[in-house]
Amino acid sequence: VAFALAHCFFLSTFFGRLSAHVSPTPALTLQMLAGVLVENIPGTREAIGEAITTDASALVRKFALGCILARAGLAMDAASAWANRAKVAKLSCVGMIEMTTVAGLFIALFSLDAATSFAGGFLMAGISLAVVIPPVAEFQRRGLGVEQGVPALIISASSFDGIIAIVGFGICSGIVAAGGGSGATAMAWKVPTQIVVGGVGGPALAKALVRANILSSSTKPSTGVLDASLVLSTVMVILYSATHLEVSGGGALMAIAFCASLALEWINHGCSDALRDASVALTTLWSDFTAPLLF
Repeated sequence: VAFALAHCFFLSTFFGRLSAHVSPTPALTLQMLAGVLVENIPGTREAIGEAITTDASALVRKFALGCILARAGLAMDAASAWANRAKVAKLSCVGMIEMTTVAGLFIALFSLDAATSFAGGFLMAGISLAVVIPPVAEFQRRGLGVEQGVPALIISASSFDGIIAIVGFGICSGIVAAGGGSGATAMAWKVPTQIVVGGVGGPALAKALVRANILSSSTKPSTGVLDASLVLSTVMVILYSATHLEVSGGGALMAIAFCASLALEWINHGCSDALRDASVALTTLWSDFTAPLLF
């Protein structure tokens, strides 16, 4: 498995670097092409594609989700998102239209039931986080559109879309696994619980870690790589705990709320350097390691 993952990583990295010479093709496009080639070319399919187990693939996807949620949370301006909540809601509708359209196509073309079709729609909508957040975070770092609030608006809407997609997929897949409509009743109580626990638990955890000087604070110097490691580790614990409790949507919400609140805590305590350094470290981790391995 390690051999197969290493070859996938190096091949995807090579294709990603190649995109710089095939402008304006995004690196993600060629990285996905590398994955398609590995999975479909005879010889490489048996040696690499089929050698990657389901557990290894799930681990990579979970790590990638944690990385992108952490980066999105740190880049989110909670105050700006609340001030522009109407615009965020309108922009989020684009993802919902995409999800509904995909679900409708599944029903029309493949004659699938509603729960399975909407699970597929939510799954497709959830991919937007990995595509949208990294370039917009880079625009924000370079100061492009910051005065107009464009990066903050896009990141807030994409994060909201991602949370809805994860919660929706969890509910629909639960209904499918339960074998019908009774699953909806069994899952109904989890939705408000996920929202409350995720929305309250994330900020509380961020305050606790900063005040305990576990992360950089006004009395502790900034260490970007260490902060990024601790933030990502915390996010991964949240996501795995949520998966174990079958509340994946609440885990995603708590992870984003934790990182957004942490960013606000750092700014309020005059630790903008810590926020910048941790964000740069997570961006580097995503672009140089996680994205090539995922796609």
